[in-house]
This record gives sequence, structure tokens and C-alpha cells, in this order.
Amino acid sequence: MRRFFFTFFFWGVLGKILGLLRELFMASMFGTGVAAMACRLSLSCVTIPGKLLTSEPVTGGFMPLFGKAWSDKDEAKAACIFWFFLSVTLIFSLCVSVLLHLYAPFWIQSLAPGLNGDEHELAVDFLRITSLGLPAFVMAVTLSILEMVRGNSLIAAIQASLQSLGLLAGIVLFSFFSEVRLLAWGLNVGWFSHLLIALYRTRALIPPVSMPILRSRVWILAGTFFKTTLPLLPVPLLVQGNLALERIVASHMGGKTIPALDYSRFICETGMALVAMPLGYAILSHLSHYDIERLRTRLIEIIAPILLVGSLCSYWLFASSNLIVELLFGRGEFSEADVVLTASILSWSILGLWAHVAGYVLLRGLNISLKNRSYSFSLLLSTIVSMVTNWLLWPYYGPATLGISYFLYSVTLFFSTITLLRLWNAFIMRCLYLLIPYMAIYLLHSINIADIQNDIVFRTCIVIVMGSVPFASPKIRRQFRLLFASRQ
Repeated sequence: MRRFFFTFFFWGVLGKILGLLRELFMASMFGTGVAAMACRLSLSCVTIPGKLLTSEPVTGGFMPLFGKAWSDKDEAKAACIFWFFLSVTLIFSLCVSVLLHLYAPFWIQSLAPGLNGDEHELAVDFLRITSLGLPAFVMAVTLSILEMVRGNSLIAAIQASLQSLGLLAGIVLFSFFSEVRLLAWGLNVGWFSHLLIALYRTRALIPPVSMPILRSRVWILAGTFFKTTLPLLPVPLLVQGNLALERIVASHMGGKTIPALDYSRFICETGMALVAMPLGYAILSHLSHYDIERLRTRLIEIIAPILLVGSLCSYWLFASSNLIVELLFGRGEFSEADVVLTASILSWSILGLWAHVAGYVLLRGLNISLKNRSYSFSLLLSTIVSMVTNWLLWPYYGPATLGISYFLYSVTLFFSTITLLRLWNAFIMRCLYLLIPYMAIYLLHSINIADIQNDIVFRTCIVIVMGSVPFASPKIRRQFRLLFASRQ
């Protein structure tokens, strides 16, 4: 378990470092221009169906079924499950790849109806190239399960790093040959490299199977697989649908809004990966044996410090969004207009980061308590709120709508998980007052006391003071110690 976790953690951190380098180079060389837009859009067209084939169907269907058969030493059943799932996903991914390649203009028009002629043409060229990598993307994920059931996570852990390296290679080649389509080929290099590494590492793990046995079990396997995964499919369908809708809305506000959206999301997702995901892993590994009452008590102890520190950090990042974007991306082709556009999305997105982190932690609590319907309902409700906000508000608030929808998604996720875990009483008694500094400083920001909106030094001092004062209370200090307490 430790090796599994630290492999994921190491490659996760490396993936974020490479991702940051990728974003820095993309911003410097392409800004929010046509090439950046085409690259982001074609990547979305491939990863949306790719993730539909490799998310819940893998984690909720193939992985538990194959893992159980393998742990039960039923090699024939495990081999049949593997080859059935590999065949189904490979056939589907090949069909989708062909459809994306042949009907690229239709898919680009569907996902980004607001593009002009030149933007549409380049995005179509990019998609016809990146669509070739979809089967490799899907196959590598399937092969990674062969390692994971044996306690090794390297293949799964290196996926993001290799994708970033492939795009970085495309950027380097562009600097020599001035051909933007090399970015799309770079993505394919990353996906096919991942597949080759997966094939090499699993060459001795791929289970042999006889065709007569596979044919005799195929309908039973199909029934079991679809019975297991169908209840889970609404979540990834809606989540990927929300990603598609974001890009549709962004395209109506101009092609530049699509890369600006991805730059801002990268910053938010980095915060989630560095804070929420380690906490989520820790909760799943250390609290899984807790009864429901003890679990509720421990979850409140964990989220209390997140609400105090996380909310104040979210405000500071919200108020400093222009500075953050300027420091990270403000060079080369990334103009001042690009900074303003990206910051307008980032500011609202990051204002609710505290709620997103706390909501993610509470989602793991729903996993532990086996409330899978509640887990799905919370995600579905949050996603629907985000989609409705994007669709209704973008004509009035422009690019900021993409940030507002992310903020409302985060807040809905937090309060829905609080409700479904029946934590309202404990939250009101032990946590609600911790949000008072956050609400107070946002009020000061709204009326611009002492030019807090523009004076970063004064703003930072206020955040530090408001975050420090509560620690005068022994109760607050105790709650922070409980966050890091080792409990059995």
C-alpha cells in the first residue's frame, strides 16, 4: 500500500511540475491565440470520450471484477474478464477515433460553435491528428489495471507526465520548424509512448485465454459488467457533458476564451491535487474501519481547519488573481488582454477553493460509509448547477461566468455532502464560526476599505491577522492538532 501510494504521489508531483512547464511554454509561445485554442479543443474532443471509456467502466466495473477473480485464483475467469473488457473498449475507441477523424468539422462545430473560419479550420486539422491517439490512450489505461491489482501503480501514475512531455516535445519542434500541427503530433507521441511502456511492463502479466472458453462466457460477462457499471454511468456522462458545455459557452465568447479557461483550471486543479487528493487518500486508508458516528466526528475535525485557513487563502488568491496570472504566464505571446481574460475566470473559480477541498474530503466520507447513491447524487447536483449557470449567465457576465459556475459547483458540492452525511448540527456548532473571518474580509473587499482591492501588502496583512486571531482560542488550536492526530 505504501509503495502504491508513494509511486502515485511522486509521479503526481512530477506530472504537476511538467504540467506547469507545459502551461508556461504554451502561454509564452501561443498565449490565448488560435494555436492554443485548437490544441485545447482537439485535446478535449479526444479525452472526453476517452475518459467516458476509462473512468467508471474501469473503476466500477473492470477493476473490481478482474481484481476479485485474480485474488480468488480463478485465472480462467480473470483472463476472460480482461480480454472481454479490452476487446470492448478497443472496438469502441477505434470506432470513436474513426468518427472523430472523418467527421472532425462536425465535432468541432458541435463543441465550439462560436469559432470563426480560420479557428475552425485549424481546430479540425488538430482533431484529425489527435484522434489517432484515442485507442492508445484507452488501451494503456486498461493495461495499467494488470499492474494495479498486483500492488504497482507506475503505468497509471505516469500518464499525465507522458502527455505533458509529448506536448512539450511538440512545442520544441514548433520552435525549429514553425509548424503548429506538431503540437497535435506531440500529444500522440505522449499517448503512444504510454501504450508502449504499458505493453512492455505487462508483457508477462497479460493472461492467456482460449477462444472457446471466452465465447462460452462472453454473454455472462457482458451481463455482469453492464449490471455493475450502468448505475455509475450518469456521473461521468454528466461530468464530461459539463466539460463540453464549458467549451461551447467559451467558444461563444471568442476562441481566446477556451485556452484562458484551461490556464485558469490548471491553477485550481493544482491546488486540488496538492491538498485535497492527499487528504482523500489518507481518509480512505485510515478511516475505512470507522463506524458512521465516529466517522462523522472525525470528518468535522478534519474540515474545520480547512474552512478557516482554506477560506482565507481562497480570498487572497481571488483578490490577487491578476498578479498570479501575470507572474505565471505574462510573457511572450501572452498579452495583457490575455492576463485580464484568464484572471476574470480564475478569480471566481478560486474563491470557492475551500469549499471544493472540503467537499472532496466529505465525498471520501460518503465512499467509506458506502453511500454510493448519495455520492452520485452530490456530484450530479453540483454538475447540474454548474451547467445551468454556464448556459443561463454567459450572455450577461461573459468569461467570468465560467468562474462563477466553478464557484457554485464547489459550494454546492460542500453543502450537499454536509447534508447527505447529516453533519449540519455539528457543522453549525463547530465549524460555521470559522467562516466569519472569510465573510468579514470579503465584505471589506466589497467596499474597498483602505484600497484593499489593489494594495497587496495591506491585503496580505489583513489575511494573516484574521487567520491568526482565532488561534488565541484553545478550542481552535485543539482542532488543528486533531487534523494531524494519528487515530486508529
